[in-house]
Amino acid sequence: MKSCIYILVLLISILITSCEYDYQPDIKYNQYQGIVIINSYLSPKNDLKIELYRILPVKNRFEYTGLKGAFLTLYEDNDIIYEGDCDSILIIDHKPKEGMTYRVKVDYDSVAYAASTTVPHKVTSDVTRENGMYIITSLFSEIPSPVWITASLVFTKDSVIQFQELYSKSSLLDEINKETVSYVISPDLGNIYYNGFIRVNKVNIHNVDTIVFRPLLNRSLILKDVQCIRISVLSGSIDYDQYNRSSYQFFSGNLGNEFSAFFYQPKTIYSNIVNGHGIFAGYTERYYDFPITQ
Repeated sequence: MKSCIYILVLLISILITSCEYDYQPDIKYNQYQGIVIINSYLSPKNDLKIELYRILPVKNRFEYTGLKGAFLTLYEDNDIIYEGDCDSILIIDHKPKEGMTYRVKVDYDSVAYAASTTVPHKVTSDVTRENGMYIITSLFSEIPSPVWITASLVFTKDSVIQFQELYSKSSLLDEINKETVSYVISPDLGNIYYNGFIRVNKVNIHNVDTIVFRPLLNRSLILKDVQCIRISVLSGSIDYDQYNRSSYQFFSGNLGNEFSAFFYQPKTIYSNIVNGHGIFAGYTERYYDFPITQ
């Protein structure tokens, strides 16, 4: 009996200790031959930009190459704002508008690829700072889409680095949608806490009117070239929310130790491209800049 128990324990130990962190899904590479990818974020602050790619399998890896010879049609509500050839990247002098619906159709090699999205209205918000804490007051309940909040360092050389962590303290307790357990001890901590951003889910957005948080400043950064801290309050379409949420889940799998890695299952990244992959999504943003305080 003892020998049987020993063998069982040995087998379990071998299974767990032999786990690797490099997960290779059971994929037949030829099934991805020629898949078309459409990527575009639509924002009123930027000109319209659409990127087109193909996935080509080479040996045991994927390679991405610009899509050549496609015919693209772009709609703003029911009006065509572009119709013509598109090689890899299309940029047009036209900024998306809040509240409008956009549709893209790409014809390539006798296949039609399509997607649609909306550009939501900006969040009515105000951000103040008190004792190192940032207080966001907002009419979140008026926004019919998820809200994202980020904090970034803005450098004098036109570069932006997002803080690694944000801490949220609000009335929202989102047990359903939480992605991680915060190590901050607070009975009022809302589980809208992520690495690098706060996400307020559409289902619970009516419960929130104020969010208070403190960005974690990486002291190893050279602050002499930092211009300010930027707090961004972003309203994303459902497509924007699902794509970024699933991307976060995919890249933040719990692989901290061999035991957790043994049970890890890779997530699927959301896509709204018919017959293809990628994302076509809209968002609007308000941001507030504050001087650095040591």
